[in-house]
Amino acid sequence: MHFSSLAVAALALCTHVVAEDVVCGSNEYTREEVQAAADAACEHFERDTTAGRSNYPHTYRNFEGFEFDGIEGPYQEFPMLSTGRVYTGGRPGPDRVIITEDCELAGQITHTGARGNAFLDCEKQITARNTTAPSQGALTTPKTGYLLAGVSAALMLGFLA
Repeated sequence: MHFSSLAVAALALCTHVVAEDVVCGSNEYTREEVQAAADAACEHFERDTTAGRSNYPHTYRNFEGFEFDGIEGPYQEFPMLSTGRVYTGGRPGPDRVIITEDCELAGQITHTGARGNAFLDCEKQITARNTTAPSQGALTTPKTGYLLAGVSAALMLGFLA
Protein backbone atom coordinates (compact mmCIF):
# COMPACT_ATOMS: atom_id res chain seq x y z
CA MET A 1 0.00 0.00 0.00
CA HIS A 2 1.41 3.40 -0.99
CA PHE A 3 0.69 6.55 0.99
CA SER A 4 0.48 9.89 -0.74
CA SER A 5 2.31 12.83 0.81
CA LEU A 6 -1.09 14.39 1.55
CA ALA A 7 -2.14 11.31 3.52
CA VAL A 8 1.11 11.24 5.48
CA ALA A 9 0.72 14.97 6.26
CA ALA A 10 -2.88 14.45 7.43
CA LEU A 11 -1.88 11.57 9.70
CA ALA A 12 1.07 13.57 11.06
CA LEU A 13 -1.30 16.44 11.83
CA CYS A 14 -3.57 14.10 13.78
CA THR A 15 -0.57 12.80 15.71
CA HIS A 16 0.63 16.33 16.46
CA VAL A 17 -2.77 17.42 17.76
CA VAL A 18 -2.90 14.47 20.14
CA ALA A 19 0.52 15.29 21.58
CA GLU A 20 -0.27 18.88 22.62
CA ASP A 21 1.21 20.27 25.80
CA VAL A 22 -0.64 20.68 29.08
CA VAL A 23 -1.48 24.37 29.61
CA CYS A 24 -1.68 25.75 33.15
CA GLY A 25 -2.34 29.48 33.01
CA SER A 26 0.41 30.80 30.73
CA ASN A 27 2.74 27.83 31.38
CA GLU A 28 2.99 24.84 29.06
CA TYR A 29 4.29 21.42 30.02
CA THR A 30 5.24 18.49 27.81
CA ARG A 31 4.08 15.00 28.63
CA GLU A 32 7.64 14.22 29.73
CA GLU A 33 7.72 17.19 32.14
CA VAL A 34 4.38 16.22 33.66
CA GLN A 35 5.50 12.60 34.02
CA ALA A 36 8.81 13.64 35.59
CA ALA A 37 6.95 15.70 38.21
CA ALA A 38 4.55 12.81 38.85
CA ASP A 39 7.47 10.36 39.17
CA ALA A 40 9.21 12.65 41.67
CA ALA A 41 5.98 13.01 43.66
CA CYS A 42 5.54 9.25 43.72
CA GLU A 43 9.12 8.61 44.78
CA HIS A 44 8.87 11.10 47.65
CA PHE A 45 5.47 9.80 48.72
CA GLU A 46 6.60 6.15 48.73
CA ARG A 47 9.76 7.01 50.67
CA ASP A 48 7.89 9.35 53.04
CA THR A 49 10.24 12.20 52.15
CA THR A 50 9.70 15.72 50.85
CA ALA A 51 11.40 17.77 48.16
CA GLY A 52 14.09 19.76 49.96
CA ARG A 53 12.75 21.60 52.98
CA SER A 54 9.26 21.90 51.47
CA ASN A 55 6.16 20.00 52.47
CA TYR A 56 5.65 18.52 48.97
CA PRO A 57 4.21 16.15 48.16
CA HIS A 58 1.28 16.60 50.47
CA THR A 59 -2.39 15.66 50.59
CA TYR A 60 -4.64 17.35 48.06
CA ARG A 61 -8.21 17.38 49.37
CA ASN A 62 -9.93 18.36 46.09
CA PHE A 63 -12.19 21.03 47.59
CA GLU A 64 -12.82 22.20 44.03
CA GLY A 65 -14.41 18.85 43.08
CA PHE A 66 -12.27 18.00 40.04
CA GLU A 67 -13.18 14.73 38.33
CA PHE A 68 -9.63 13.76 37.32
CA ASP A 69 -10.83 11.48 34.53
CA GLY A 70 -12.67 9.32 37.08
CA ILE A 71 -9.46 8.50 38.95
CA GLU A 72 -10.30 8.23 42.65
CA GLY A 73 -8.14 9.57 45.49
CA PRO A 74 -6.80 10.02 48.03
CA TYR A 75 -4.53 12.43 46.17
CA GLN A 76 -1.11 13.98 46.59
CA GLU A 77 -0.07 17.30 45.01
CA PHE A 78 3.39 18.22 43.81
CA PRO A 79 4.69 21.34 42.03
CA MET A 80 5.39 21.52 38.31
CA LEU A 81 7.94 24.22 37.47
CA SER A 82 7.61 26.44 34.40
CA THR A 83 11.33 25.88 33.74
CA GLY A 84 10.59 22.23 33.00
CA ARG A 85 12.85 21.10 35.82
CA VAL A 86 11.66 18.78 38.57
CA TYR A 87 10.83 20.56 41.83
CA THR A 88 13.47 19.99 44.54
CA GLY A 89 12.37 22.60 47.09
CA GLY A 90 11.97 26.35 47.35
CA ARG A 91 9.18 28.35 45.73
CA PRO A 92 6.70 25.94 44.17
CA GLY A 93 5.10 28.26 41.62
CA PRO A 94 1.37 28.02 40.80
CA ASP A 95 1.10 24.67 38.99
CA ARG A 96 0.65 21.18 40.41
CA VAL A 97 0.60 17.60 39.25
CA ILE A 98 -1.88 15.39 41.09
CA ILE A 99 -1.22 11.71 41.74
CA THR A 100 -3.06 9.11 43.77
CA GLU A 101 -1.47 7.43 46.74
CA ASP A 102 -1.00 4.45 44.40
CA CYS A 103 1.11 6.75 42.20
CA GLU A 104 -1.46 6.93 39.42
CA LEU A 105 -1.27 10.20 37.47
CA ALA A 106 -4.62 11.93 38.05
CA GLY A 107 -4.28 15.43 36.54
CA GLN A 108 -2.81 18.90 36.61
CA ILE A 109 -4.14 22.03 38.36
CA THR A 110 -3.06 25.64 38.81
CA HIS A 111 -3.50 28.55 41.19
CA THR A 112 -3.28 30.90 38.19
CA GLY A 113 -6.57 32.74 37.80
CA ALA A 114 -8.11 31.17 40.92
CA ARG A 115 -9.19 33.12 43.99
CA GLY A 116 -7.10 32.85 47.13
CA ASN A 117 -5.50 29.46 47.57
CA ALA A 118 -8.01 27.69 45.27
CA PHE A 119 -7.12 25.86 42.08
CA LEU A 120 -8.38 25.75 38.52
CA ASP A 121 -7.81 22.80 36.24
CA CYS A 122 -5.23 22.98 33.49
CA GLU A 123 -6.13 22.52 29.84
CA LYS A 124 -5.17 19.47 27.78
CA GLN A 125 -4.48 17.35 30.84
CA ILE A 126 -2.62 14.07 30.96
CA THR A 127 -3.71 11.23 33.24
CA ALA A 128 -2.88 7.57 33.68
CA ARG A 129 -6.09 6.67 31.82
CA ASN A 130 -5.89 9.25 29.11
CA THR A 131 -2.27 10.09 28.39
CA THR A 132 -2.90 12.32 25.39
CA ALA A 133 -6.42 13.73 25.63
CA PRO A 134 -6.80 17.47 25.46
CA SER A 135 -9.51 18.89 27.64
CA GLN A 136 -11.10 22.08 28.76
CA GLY A 137 -11.75 21.45 32.42
CA ALA A 138 -11.56 18.32 34.51
CA LEU A 139 -10.92 16.02 31.56
CA THR A 140 -14.30 16.27 29.92
CA THR A 141 -13.10 15.69 26.35
CA PRO A 142 -12.82 11.96 25.60
CA LYS A 143 -9.82 10.58 23.75
CA THR A 144 -12.20 9.02 21.22
CA GLY A 145 -12.58 12.47 19.63
CA TYR A 146 -9.11 12.06 18.14
CA LEU A 147 -9.82 8.55 17.00
CA LEU A 148 -12.88 9.84 15.15
CA ALA A 149 -10.86 12.72 13.69
CA GLY A 150 -8.24 10.25 12.45
CA VAL A 151 -10.89 7.96 10.95
CA SER A 152 -12.57 10.95 9.29
CA ALA A 153 -9.24 12.06 7.79
CA ALA A 154 -8.59 8.52 6.55
CA LEU A 155 -12.05 8.36 4.98
CA MET A 156 -11.55 11.70 3.26
CA LEU A 157 -8.26 10.46 1.86
CA GLY A 158 -9.80 7.19 0.68
CA PHE A 159 -7.94 4.82 3.01
CA LEU A 160 -11.00 3.20 4.55
CA ALA A 161 -13.33 3.40 1.54
